[in-house]
Amino acid sequence: MKILITGSSGFVGSQLYSFFSHYSHDVVRLIRPGSRTHSGTCIQADLENNKINLADLEGFDVIIHLAGENITDKKWTEKQKKKIFDSRVLSTKNLAEAIAKLENPPKLFISASAIGYYGDRPDEYINESSVSIKGDFLADTCKEWELATQAASSRGIRTINARFGLVIGDGGGIVSNLKPVFNFGLGGVIGSGKQLMSWIAIDDLVYAINYIIHNESISGPVNFTAPKSVTNQEFTTCFAKLLSRPMFMHIPSFALKMVMGEMADSLLLASCRVKPNKLIENGYEFAYPEIQDALKLALNKA
Repeated sequence: MKILITGSSGFVGSQLYSFFSHYSHDVVRLIRPGSRTHSGTCIQADLENNKINLADLEGFDVIIHLAGENITDKKWTEKQKKKIFDSRVLSTKNLAEAIAKLENPPKLFISASAIGYYGDRPDEYINESSVSIKGDFLADTCKEWELATQAASSRGIRTINARFGLVIGDGGGIVSNLKPVFNFGLGGVIGSGKQLMSWIAIDDLVYAINYIIHNESISGPVNFTAPKSVTNQEFTTCFAKLLSRPMFMHIPSFALKMVMGEMADSLLLASCRVKPNKLIENGYEFAYPEIQDALKLALNKA
């Protein structure tokens, strides 16, 4: 296959690039003009400002769109929230409209989203048919992010809105952020510790993307989460045990909110039990359904 990936230098994008390249697919990176040099074939486009050469997009079998401002880089000021929103919604809208105009559009368009779409829902079992809550920045952003793919789906291109949970893997994401903290003995429960974390091993995320590519019956929103959510207490206990480190610290909610503001509520204190119904119903079997196995792999303890 010929596959185009935006955001290929990120944690998820780099894993997908390596996986598909390993299996001898023709994988091309879409990068911003002026970006650092990357290995492999690249095309340039400024998606957010709609500076796209349509000819560069012709003939791909699959386009995987992952580009967007890192939501944890800076505190969520109004300026930063606009940057996060525009980097996702505008880039997706412009890319979707561009591929809808192609003579040879892709058979499949996979566009990133997140389980932040559902908001803080501690008392519900959430699946792909659950509606988004209103008035939450992350939920509102995810909703508009997904609506931005409409031009592609209206053209008849099979479109996936990939609602990623917390990604567990070596070399990026939450594991890279927490590992040094726990190694210094400063790890601990966040808030009450009762908030539910819906997560997925990076290997399962990659395998599930590949599974969807070859399973044409799957379209629309897809939850990329393991079948079992865990509490923050369960997650941090397992993390500390695998590193053989104490877990003395407790980070209260009010302290997080003072430092991180709105970001703390959305990313660390929100609770949501998200089920991957579409993947399960279409026969996908998780390689890492248990958090301890995913963390063992991520921490090189397997």
